[in-house]
Amino acid sequence: MSRLLTLILACRFGVKFSGEFNYTLSSCCLFFIPQRSTRPSIITGYHAAINPKALKLNVLVYAFVRLNQNSASAARQFEQHVEKLTHVLECSVISGSYDYLLKIIAHDLESYEQFVKHQLGNLSCIANIESTVVFIKRQLRWPV
Repeated sequence: MSRLLTLILACRFGVKFSGEFNYTLSSCCLFFIPQRSTRPSIITGYHAAINPKALKLNVLVYAFVRLNQNSASAARQFEQHVEKLTHVLECSVISGSYDYLLKIIAHDLESYEQFVKHQLGNLSCIANIESTVVFIKRQLRWPV
């Protein structure tokens, strides 16, 4: 994040930084401070953008999962199991033909196959898994 963008976010949303970010508040920043306490939090956290290839995680897959029954117990069983799987980056409940969309990362296609066969696919509540391999990922950002 650029220093200017960091300063704008700090001023606009009252974000506090430690260490290298030592800015003083300008009059434009002071205008927003009274509004800060009445607005819900927009920035909920920060994260580091990790280069997956540096960790030899070269395959990104979206897996569409259909459960064998539409019940709370099947959903709970599936979600509890998926939370333990380190290859799964995201798990979304979706509408349509499938129940879940998983974002999965793996070292290569062979390791993804082993993951599906031995960790994900052995759950009794799963009826079907359809995988889509990502060839190129473009990172898009929301305008601030």
